[in-house]
Amino acid sequence: MTNDSASKVKRDDLFASPLGNVPRFAFDQAVVDVFPDMIQRSVPGYQTIINLCGELAARFVQADSNCYDLGCSLGASSLAIRQQIDQPGVSIIAVDNSAAMLERCQSLLDNKVIQGRETASATTRSGYLRY
Repeated sequence: MTNDSASKVKRDDLFASPLGNVPRFAFDQAVVDVFPDMIQRSVPGYQTIINLCGELAARFVQADSNCYDLGCSLGASSLAIRQQIDQPGVSIIAVDNSAAMLERCQSLLDNKVIQGRETASATTRSGYLRY
């Protein structure tokens, strides 16, 4: 996340007020809008986990292989993996069942350059991004 986008993070107050009829939880646009705040506050050690995903990828990913980020949400693990791997020909496939999450993930990847590699070639296809 860049400094510009960090300053735009919305505070998660989706359930701050009592709800008469609590709807089934869904990773919809309302959740996507506050997800960075939500995940940081609800998962202890979240950033450490993300960093470890990148370190594990650096150690184990082989050339000309695929890495899968299952339940990618906004792509934090995918980006950590991309930042850490040095192997050529590696594709990262970011998978999520939430169209809203994948759309935001795509927008975060657009025009992002990591270690001289553009990630803008990611494409949204029925539940996953490949870049």
